[in-house]
Amino acid sequence: MALRVVQKEALPTLVSALLAEQKVVGPTPRQGKFAFDEIRSPDELVLDYPTTILPPKEWLLPHREKLFDFRLGPTPEVKPTVEAEPVVLFGVHPCDIAGIECLDAVMAEGNPDPYYLARRAKVTIVGVDCSPDDYCYCSFTGTAVVDSGYDVFLTDIGDAYVADVATDAGKALMDKVETQAAEASHLAAIKEHQARKAEEVQCTLDTDIRLLPLVMTNAIASKVWEKHAQLCFSCGACSLVCPTCYCFNVADEMNLDLTTGSRVRTADACMLEPFAKVASGENFRQHRHSRLLHRVERKFHYQYVKYGRPHCTGCGRCRRACVAGIDQLDVIADLLAEQAEGVPHGR
Repeated sequence: MALRVVQKEALPTLVSALLAEQKVVGPTPRQGKFAFDEIRSPDELVLDYPTTILPPKEWLLPHREKLFDFRLGPTPEVKPTVEAEPVVLFGVHPCDIAGIECLDAVMAEGNPDPYYLARRAKVTIVGVDCSPDDYCYCSFTGTAVVDSGYDVFLTDIGDAYVADVATDAGKALMDKVETQAAEASHLAAIKEHQARKAEEVQCTLDTDIRLLPLVMTNAIASKVWEKHAQLCFSCGACSLVCPTCYCFNVADEMNLDLTTGSRVRTADACMLEPFAKVASGENFRQHRHSRLLHRVERKFHYQYVKYGRPHCTGCGRCRRACVAGIDQLDVIADLLAEQAEGVPHGR
């Protein structure tokens, strides 16, 4: 819609105005790291932060949430509990904006998820550009720069931010603070920042990401999966910190009266050993290498083909979180090398 310039010294005024109206969630310090948490003062918000421990996904798809209350008996009752309130996610990096867009597509397709969509409808996203660290590979996944998925996007140009106001909600937000129209020098500053950022992203693969669905198709029976999976502890950390993973389990929790209770869903992870276990006792992915294959294939093949974009955003959280040091970029690099050497494999 428009590019505006807001001075950094005016940002606390904006945040204070938002806090007076609704919940504001943003990156805050936590034991030497950063996490998205509710803030109650502009002083708590830190915008020049590295990647947070967890993505802001938690505020759209909680790790644990109640779906409905129920009562058993001759006339059973079910009372849905869709909980949603206005929230501003302030300071979301491009990779996490891309992650939310991935979730938006998944949760709206087929049988739309009313719980996620109710929250999403009340969330305003203020993005902020970032400086990558040694774990980031957003240039490879095409998420170093985003042009959608946000209401306002801020780019640091020194003593001010250039605000890309993309929606009516974003305009209403920026109307709470004094701004000026962006000029040619501000646009040049944005391009300079993006060029510098591209140079800082050192982690990548020497291939076109659009080829990976084909690579995955040809790698089903590769020994590469076993090579890397033998290090895996099946802890599920990679899935639980991922901005695009959305798998969950559902359970009914009874109250002490044994007639009332709640149905809840909790985050689950395909890298956990019981994930694919069914009531008969059969486990369709009992081996670690089959779970690793499934996870990587979902990110760079199945969902890529289905939704038109990879469901890995290059945030690097899985690389940071893996206690065994498994890196999916190393896995893919080995697959590429194997196929370049013409190693026979397949179904």
